[in-house]
Amino acid sequence: MKKKDNKEKILLVGPYPPPYSGPSISFRLFYDFLIERMDSKIILHMVNTQSGDKSIVSLFNLSIIIKILMIFVRIMANALVVDKIIIFGSQRFITIVGSIVVLLFRPLGKNVSIRIFGGAYDLYYFSKSNSVRTIIRNVLRLCSRIVVQTELTASSLYNIFGKRLRIIPNYRIPIANINYKSKMSTKSVSFIYTGIIRPSKGCKELLKAFLELKKRLLRHNLEIHVTLDLFGPIYKRLWNCEGLSVNQDDPNITFHGEVDHETIIMAYNKSDIFVLPSYWPTEGHPGSIIEAMMCGLPVIATRWRAIPEIVKHEVNGLLCIPKDVASLTDCMEKLVLDSKFRLKLGREALKSSKMFDVNLVCNQLMEALNI
Repeated sequence: MKKKDNKEKILLVGPYPPPYSGPSISFRLFYDFLIERMDSKIILHMVNTQSGDKSIVSLFNLSIIIKILMIFVRIMANALVVDKIIIFGSQRFITIVGSIVVLLFRPLGKNVSIRIFGGAYDLYYFSKSNSVRTIIRNVLRLCSRIVVQTELTASSLYNIFGKRLRIIPNYRIPIANINYKSKMSTKSVSFIYTGIIRPSKGCKELLKAFLELKKRLLRHNLEIHVTLDLFGPIYKRLWNCEGLSVNQDDPNITFHGEVDHETIIMAYNKSDIFVLPSYWPTEGHPGSIIEAMMCGLPVIATRWRAIPEIVKHEVNGLLCIPKDVASLTDCMEKLVLDSKFRLKLGREALKSSKMFDVNLVCNQLMEALNI
């Protein structure tokens, strides 16, 4: 039935920063994108689900239960007055809170769609028992759209969710002012890592590989000065602090800690090579890789999950074996010794990054979600 006011009311549910993180950045960009393009035919509501990192906290922790209940109450209050509900969330959030919202409001005629963060919902789904998978499958099939980030995830889930499944990649705001001349040096090469400093992001392997790279250059009497800058919070609960402190003594390794986004962008533009040797279980299309590519940096990453969907070996970067220090060191050495190849990969990385432009991808996301 056509509404009297002719306006479609949409509820957008997701984590809005601060704090800034990969998922919260993508949600904010999409929300801001809609606000800028919102016309008289749309009324937009938003429920902020940001409540900190719960990846190392039990779901049955009392504080987490209270936060989830408060979020759910806000969703309930807004969902009653809208026509369409769009939920952005992690695999756990979508499976629990998202499923409840679908069960409650789909029978009331509400159009409910979901956007799942990360690139491993297929692993999450297939790790469950047959009975739990049956519940997830039957509930999520009530959604109008299920949007995932990677081709890898979609290929595993297509037979389950069919045509309601859509693939929309990660996205970021394009970055300008790339100084290629500063990236052609054969005497000084700087590596940069951005993200959470934790073992499953490959940080230990990166530190070991960097130290091995220095030894190789010294053995071959190559007077090339290399540095490694790491930006991001250190997860001390998940880190061998003794091993970290040893590497902090190296004058060519700098831990900058958590900094604002503008500082990171400036650091990208001053660096030569981006490194992310991740084996993070839910890795999709890392926003840090996309931003580095937008700054014209060649990327060294791992053949892990969906990373090869955006980093093409010897085209816009190099791919190494996950958890393999020697493989990572070889990639780092190759780009240090060949400045022309490094520059070529950087230019191709910049070209590749255009497909992750927020303006392009958010239009695709709007279409996928029938906005």
